[in-house]
Amino acid sequence: MRKKPIIYICGKYSDSDKKEVTKNINKARKVAIQIWDMGAVAICPHLNTAYFDILCKKAKYNNFLNGYLNIIEMCNGLFLLDNWRESKGSKKEKKHAQKWHIDIFYEMEDLEDYLRKY
Repeated sequence: MRKKPIIYICGKYSDSDKKEVTKNINKARKVAIQIWDMGAVAICPHLNTAYFDILCKKAKYNNFLNGYLNIIEMCNGLFLLDNWRESKGSKKEKKHAQKWHIDIFYEMEDLEDYLRKY
C-alpha cells in the first residue's frame, strides 16, 4: 500500500474568549476534512487536544507545543490557516517546519497541486 502524505494543520488556537477558541477549532476542522477528502492524512492539533488547556491538570502550553513540534518532523507538509500570524505557537511551528525542510502551503490550491504530484 502506498503511503499517504501527512499534512499538519497550523493556525491560531488560543484566545481569551472561549467562543473564539471554538471558532478556531471549527476552522481547522473544515480544513482537516478537505485534506482527508483529497486523499492525504490530516494532523489537526486543534482537534487532538481541543480544550485540553482547560482540562489537563499538569500538561501546559509548552507540553503541547513541544509535542506538536515532534509531530511536525514526521509530516510531509504544513498547511497554514489564514489566522496563523495571530499565534505565537503557529509561528514557532512554521519556523520548525522550515528547519526540517517540510513543504509549507498557504493556499488550498497549492496543496491540491502538491498532492496530485505526490
